[in-house]
Parts: sequence; structure tokens; C-alpha cells
Amino acid sequence: MKTKYKIISILMILIALLLLPTVSKAQASSVTLTEIKVTTPAGTYNTGDTITFEAIFSGNIQKYDDTVPYLNIKFGTSENWGDAYIREGVISGNKITYTYTVESDVSGALSLKGFSGLLKDASGDTINITAPSALTGNAITVNPITWTNKQNINVSIVDKNGDGESFDVNVTGLDNKDGHKYYAVFANSETMPTINKRENGKIETGDDVLDLAGNVSINKYIGKAGNIYMWIYEEQIDYAETGKYVQELILEKKELTRPAQRALGQRIQMFLFDDYTSSYFWQPHDLNDEENMMIKISVGKVTKSSLIADVVNRKSDGLSNLLAYAKTATPEYTVTVPLGRSDEIVSKMPLINDAYYYVYFQLVDNGIYYPVEDIDLYEAMKLSNGALWLYDYTSSEFSYNDGGTENGGGDGTVLPEQKIPQTGEETLIIGLILIVAVSTVVVVKKFRDYKDIK
Repeated sequence: MKTKYKIISILMILIALLLLPTVSKAQASSVTLTEIKVTTPAGTYNTGDTITFEAIFSGNIQKYDDTVPYLNIKFGTSENWGDAYIREGVISGNKITYTYTVESDVSGALSLKGFSGLLKDASGDTINITAPSALTGNAITVNPITWTNKQNINVSIVDKNGDGESFDVNVTGLDNKDGHKYYAVFANSETMPTINKRENGKIETGDDVLDLAGNVSINKYIGKAGNIYMWIYEEQIDYAETGKYVQELILEKKELTRPAQRALGQRIQMFLFDDYTSSYFWQPHDLNDEENMMIKISVGKVTKSSLIADVVNRKSDGLSNLLAYAKTATPEYTVTVPLGRSDEIVSKMPLINDAYYYVYFQLVDNGIYYPVEDIDLYEAMKLSNGALWLYDYTSSEFSYNDGGTENGGGDGTVLPEQKIPQTGEETLIIGLILIVAVSTVVVVKKFRDYKDIK
């Protein structure tokens, strides 16, 4: 038994001796990390630019398990933003070269946050890496907060469809960089509306705070009383310090030029029939307010034939003269109705068949809406069923059938043919025909007198 134990002891000693050289080789390398250096030229860099680094050691190095240590850098001082990890590097001699491409969500001054991993020296010994406290080399700043140059901003109002019904605001001169957002603030007074923000500082859009990313309709403000004012905020995230949204007022209380109203006769339109009426408002306005709008309608007889002729012949001042006439005349019927459809207005009017009427429209502003008025010329016509309809002067049903003052028509000064007096070239032609006709009568008479004398 003693011999057996001796043999086992000898074997254990031999195994220990065989393992001893292996343990002695597992020692730390004397190579150390001396610095991590920024090799890109000093300056300011933006998203997409590259920055290069060198991790420099006191001796030649090689990968450990086919990996290199990762470089942890930071931009700015925000706790929540700015960290970047670079996990790929190229070893050459005693250096590892790292390359970083600037991302959009980092900003501020570059600094070192960490360096960790394993390497081997040229002999295969493991290098004990101690990261330096700071980067060396060139100073780098990325994506600094910049704001649009206020001097480059230009604002105008554009007729969206060229029909005077829909208007957008057009803004040029904005930088429109990645991460920058713009908000337009509107008001019909010089006091800027309240700007609400979320917990992260982001502006909230609302009734008067609109996102400028696309077309922005300003019909609401054109249709309201008061001058139109506009402000513009630029917004971006402050990645360097707080990680929250920050804003700059880049356009301060700019008064916009209100587009001209449409021509008379094209502002408020009504179809006036015995059983119903329908009214349309063609001025730019907020569609959401349409059901709350009221119009005052004043109807009166037109007793001046010249006014009718001027309107129907499209004379430039025809409608404006009719408007002046309506404002001083005593209306025969007045009613205030909602914009849209209002039943049985015509049946309540004291109309006379074949008589001519002005209809004077006024938008009831209530201190809210921008004043709008319009005028139109109508003829009352009785249908076969006895109902009276009012046809406006642009209708094919409209005819100049004065009928004399005793029938409630005009002043009886129309031509016997009851045609509307003509203007322009047609007037000249009619005049020439009359001159020729009169001249012919005179010549014939003189010829007959000459024959009688002979």
C-alpha cells in the first residue's frame, strides 16, 4: 500500500511540473496606452462629416480574440445625449486608428468618455489598458446650434388657385436644415397668441400656431376683422446641454398685406327663387365659420333705366353706381339670414312682374369678420305656375323689358324697340346708320322739290 501511495505522489508532482511553464507565461505585458489623439484638423463639423482618432501604445500591439477595444466619445454635456461608441479600428504597429461619422443627434464639444477592451503585445502577452483622462490633439465641435438669418426671410400671400378664393402664406429664406422646424403664428391684432409647449420644450400646434412644413392657408385671418400679423419660430433640439427643444423667434410681428377683395358682383351671390334661396360667399374665409355667418339683404326697386343699361352692358362703373344707388335708396324688403340656404325669402318680398330690383348684400361682421358688401341687379319674372323668381342680369332669362313706370319698371326712357342702349363700336355703327338714313331722306326730299319746280 505504501508503494501505491508513493507512485500517486510522484505522478502528481510530475503533473505540477508540466503545468508550471504554462502558468509562468500568463503574465501582464509591459506595453501601455500612452494617449488617444484627435487627428482631424481642429474646427466645427456637421452631420455626415468624419473625425479620426489614434490610440497610441508604447509598443506594437495585436488583436485579442480578433477584436479591438471600443472607443467611447461624448459631445456636449447633456446626460441623455451625446454618447457615441466606436467599435471598429485598424491596428498598425503601435496604433489603432478609429473613424467616426457625425450623426444628427449629437452636438457640442468633443470629449473622451471611455476606452475599454483587451489587446496583446507582440509577444502575445495581455496588455493591461488604463484609459487616459482626456483626449489629446485637436479641439472639435459638432452640429452647433445655429438659427436662420432673419435678414433672408421674405413673406408673401399667394392666391393658391388664382381665383381669389384661397390664399396661402409663402415664406422664403429659411435654412430648412435637418432637425430644424418652423412654426407660423398668426393674429388679427398686434398681440401674439400664447405659445404652448410640451414637457420636452416642443411647441404645440394650435388654432393660431401652424406648422410651416407645408402650405399654410390664411383664409381664416383674411376673413377676420383687423390687420393680419405673423410671427415665425424656429425650433431644434439642444443636444449639447439639455436634450430638450429650444426655439428662436426669427420673424417678429410682421404685418401682412391683405389681398384685395374680389370685384363687385363676385363677392356674395344669391339664387333667388320663390320656394328657396341659396347664398354663397366667395371671399376668402374660414370654412369652419361659414355656418355662423349672417348676411343682411336689402331689396329695392331700380327706377333709373340708365343704371340698368350700364350694368347689363358691363360698363366699368355700372355696379359701383348701382351700389351707391342702393345705399341711398329706401329698400322695400330687408332680412338677415344665415349664409347658405334660407327658405322662402322671395315669397315674402313685394315683387312686381317684369320690374327690376337691386339686391344689396352685407356680411354681418359682429366685430369679428372683415367688412364685405356686394350688389346685384335682378329682374322679377312670373312663371307659368304663378311663382315669382328673381333672375340676375347675367342670366339668359334676364331681358330689358321696361314697361314704363306705371308697371313698376324703370323711368320710361328706353328706346321704342325696348333694347338696351349700346356702347362702344355698336353705338358708333348705330349712329352711322341713323346719319345715313337721315341723309337719304333729305336727298330724296330735295330731289322731289327739284322735280316740282321744273
